[in-house]
Amino acid sequence: MNKKQKDTRIIQSLDKGLLLLEIIEHETYPVTLNTLWKKLGWDKATILRMCNTLERRDYIRRDPSTKQYSLGLKIFGLYESIIKHIDVQKMAKPYLERIERETRESTHLAFLFEKSVVFIDKVIGGAPNPVNVQIGGREPLHCTALGKAFLAFTPDEDRKNLLDGPLKKYTANSIETIERFQKELDTVREQGYSVDNEEYISGVRCVAAPVMNQSGQPVAAIGISAPKERLPSSLVVKYGKYISQAALEISAWLGYTRSEISGSDVP
Repeated sequence: MNKKQKDTRIIQSLDKGLLLLEIIEHETYPVTLNTLWKKLGWDKATILRMCNTLERRDYIRRDPSTKQYSLGLKIFGLYESIIKHIDVQKMAKPYLERIERETRESTHLAFLFEKSVVFIDKVIGGAPNPVNVQIGGREPLHCTALGKAFLAFTPDEDRKNLLDGPLKKYTANSIETIERFQKELDTVREQGYSVDNEEYISGVRCVAAPVMNQSGQPVAAIGISAPKERLPSSLVVKYGKYISQAALEISAWLGYTRSEISGSDVP
């Protein structure tokens, strides 16, 4: 086939739209129209129309203040469907159910996406007034137990990229300085689990631990959320160890090796 000849087997405009989506997905940060123009080399008016179309369908979103584009909620809906077939979720599900039986609190599985954690699975707790989250929902890294679990075991350079801005204060307990946050991550690495002490939502405490791959990198995190009255310090320690052990066992299925995996307390 002549390289200059258009491939009539494909829809050119759809192919362009998907390429635009891939550019946005591959970028570490939200992108501007000018960045898309430089990378794609198309007419700006064409790129803007495509962005408007994708935004209308919720495949991308445009920040009204910065005018930058990032992936939209529709992508997370598709992501949720795809993720059902990924081994991590299949392997983690029984552990989420067991942790819920042990704690009676809502359990969650999350992945890292851009600079947020994204919930991909959950088990609603059996205790009264359980904490509930939306599959595909996103939460910040620095003030959630799931986010801390990722950051504590993320290489330094990657962590710097994820924390390149000011730490937003969500509640009176939110950590605001990088220095204090680094000490928090040191504690997480030492004890093997992380804690959100009403740092994202007032009245809610969370405990989480990372799931590691064969290379020792965090690929997911599991945890629980509960009203603070049901998670006193004594239970935070108990459940933290339990969740950490469960996360290590899931990690073992992914090829991660560590001596603590033997002698599980998880039924």
